[in-house]
Amino acid sequence: MENYKNWYENPLCVNIMKKKYLHKGEETHMDLIDRVCSVMQEDDLKEDLKTLMLEGTFFPGGRSLYGAGSKGKFNATMSNCYIMKSPEDSLDSIYETNKLMAKIFKSGGGIGVDVSKLRPNGAKTNNAARTSTGAVSFINLFNTTGEIIGFHGRRGATLVGLSINHPDIEEFVNLRESKDLKAMNISCLIDDEFMEAVKADKEYELHFHVEATGEDITKKIKAKDLYHRICEMNWDYGDPGMLFMNA
Repeated sequence: MENYKNWYENPLCVNIMKKKYLHKGEETHMDLIDRVCSVMQEDDLKEDLKTLMLEGTFFPGGRSLYGAGSKGKFNATMSNCYIMKSPEDSLDSIYETNKLMAKIFKSGGGIGVDVSKLRPNGAKTNNAARTSTGAVSFINLFNTTGEIIGFHGRRGATLVGLSINHPDIEEFVNLRESKDLKAMNISCLIDDEFMEAVKADKEYELHFHVEATGEDITKKIKAKDLYHRICEMNWDYGDPGMLFMNA
């Protein structure tokens, strides 16, 4: 395997640079570096960044590499990812979240969102449907938006989280068995109470209060069984991940 002294001499690096980060009319690594550094206001900072990028010891995030200097040419974000406000338990809020996702995706950003406020599958509703399809059902909506709305050859990137105490968590954990989620990853939002129940091999209560109807939904599960299932699914499919909320 050939060794290259500089990253911009490596054909693989050059190919990635040309496909992902160069603007129309740009051809070389110096075109990229000069454009990215041009957004810096201080000359010393500009020169320091140029040196670091040439050395390959530091690069801004991918969206910054592409978005820098785009003003007036096209709509591009300078941030890789945005943490979104959790949608409230209403269709208006869910679809407003979906609209904001689409706007972020079209400018090249990714998003993270917690859907734990959405009522579980089978919960009562005050509309013609009578019961909800659940928090997990709207993941399909968000995934479709990510697949449809892309930027410069990229699908929208999404991370969806669900609280470990949500009554839909078992459906959520097993989602990859039945759904090909091309535009997202999913993660269980784990609390200390759940982990203590796992270690003690105790039951753990899933619960949700539906404010709109006053309904309380609860279910007891074996914490260790759910934890093992999360691990099995992650081994087989790479999802769901685990985010430890009390860490």
